[in-house]
Amino acid sequence: MMKAQEALFESNKMVQNIESVDETAVLPDFGTRIRKLDSDFVSLVGEVDRHLLTTFGEGPEASVAQNMWMISRMLIHAARTRLHRFRAFMDIPLFLDNYCDLAAINSDDFPHQSAPKWVTDREVSFPFSEQESSIICLKSSLVVTTIYRNLAYANPLGSTSSSRSRTYPKTIPYFACSAMQSCYGLLMLLHRLRACLATDRLANCYHLLNNPTPASEIADAERLSEELRHGVEIIGRSLKSDVIFEGVGGMGREIEGAYMAAFPNSSGI
Repeated sequence: MMKAQEALFESNKMVQNIESVDETAVLPDFGTRIRKLDSDFVSLVGEVDRHLLTTFGEGPEASVAQNMWMISRMLIHAARTRLHRFRAFMDIPLFLDNYCDLAAINSDDFPHQSAPKWVTDREVSFPFSEQESSIICLKSSLVVTTIYRNLAYANPLGSTSSSRSRTYPKTIPYFACSAMQSCYGLLMLLHRLRACLATDRLANCYHLLNNPTPASEIADAERLSEELRHGVEIIGRSLKSDVIFEGVGGMGREIEGAYMAAFPNSSGI
């Protein structure tokens, strides 16, 4: 858990360093540092994933251990998404209000009069391509979605009633930002995939699909689109229901608004 927290901290610090470079400065050697940081994240992912086959047993202590393990996985994948989000999506705002350092449509500095230096120099300063970072964001965001689906509800009174335990929040503000960033990635990839479908340029999204061919590309794209949509629904529903934390509930409503913009004929999350 401590390593996962440290990974998230290091990811945030790296992105803040990149953002703070002004127009006249010479970019430091971010490429080597970013590559090293991502390699550390990959090692941590492998370390925690080795416990996938671990049997946690039964009882309160086993449940706590399993949930702490899942939260650790979530934080590591959130850290990796945080690092690659800028390269994959160039910080294009999706949500109306500001949450978890995500750019907001309603912010005073949107739209930017000129692109920040990290955007104009991204090909030089970032050691991953847009496609590589997009794939990383896709995979890590889907892992966070799976964790949210399996994360247990709090049950402080030890009740055996599932309806009783579901009255308690499933999320705490500490790791709600992991969900918010994952939803951002899923929705941005969904819009990108739709644009490729609408313009008959699915070849531009082949890197997101699983071994596509001209004969299967439409079905592959539709399958991924449904997976992305389902992931947003899982996380949005979880955050929206946790109204005991006003900020977390607001995140859920923000996700639902972006979801309804993508699926206007839907009844909501």
